[in-house]
Amino acid sequence: MRVYGVEDRLIEDAVGLLLDSLDVLVERVASRPEFAPQAGSPQWLAEWNDRDSDAGRLRARQHLLVRIALAAAAHLTPHADIELDREMGIPEDIIERAQGMRPRSRKRKCRNISDESPAQPALL
Repeated sequence: MRVYGVEDRLIEDAVGLLLDSLDVLVERVASRPEFAPQAGSPQWLAEWNDRDSDAGRLRARQHLLVRIALAAAAHLTPHADIELDREMGIPEDIIERAQGMRPRSRKRKCRNISDESPAQPALL
């Protein structure tokens, strides 16, 4: 039991609600005018109508990377967005850059598990 007197099932249900709410909030922030055109504007409508073109797919990729960058800055790990990026063929170094990670060196350094930073909450 995680919390004495509270069923684990209740915690898990609440976590699902929390993650859904965080996902909605990240989407709202990623859709702000500084990252995307105002919803309903002529530019937004043009991008919407052009979403199946190369430019539209590029814009969708950019939007996912903004979501990842926002979540990472808030110390969240947006697993679903990262998987979508990978499925879209976005290179790992670009995904890592969006997460604020430094490029990996070809040589892997051994790290003691105690050196790892605290685990980040996963955003679904």
